[in-house]
Amino acid sequence: MSLEERLFAALSPLVEGRCTPDVTADNPIYPLIVYQTVGGLAIDYSEQAPADHDNARVQVWVWSTTRLEASDLSRQVRNVLLATNLKVKTLGAPVSDMNAVLKLYGARTDFSIWYPRA
Repeated sequence: MSLEERLFAALSPLVEGRCTPDVTADNPIYPLIVYQTVGGLAIDYSEQAPADHDNARVQVWVWSTTRLEASDLSRQVRNVLLATNLKVKTLGAPVSDMNAVLKLYGARTDFSIWYPRA
C-alpha cells in the first residue's frame, strides 16, 4: 500500500471521506482534510542500493467553518497518525490559517513519516 493510500485510509474517517491529496474537490463540504508530501529524507546505502523504507515530510491541512472545529480536527489528525503502524514524528505545533474570502479556518501540521518502500 502506498503512503498516499495509507494516509487516506487513516484520515478519511475523521471527515466522512472528505480527504484528498494536494487540492480540494470542486464545491467542497467542510470540514475536510488535504495532505501532500513536501520532500523528506533520501536514504541510500553506501553500496548504491536503496533503503527498504522511504521518508516523506507530509503537510496535513484541515479546513472548517469554525476555528474551534479546525483546531479540534487538527488534534485528531495527529492522534490518528501517531496511532498508525507507520513511524510518525510531529515536526511542530499546528499553524493556524484563515481564509477571509471564503470565511474558512485552517490548521496545518507537518509530519515526518517513514514507510515501507512499495
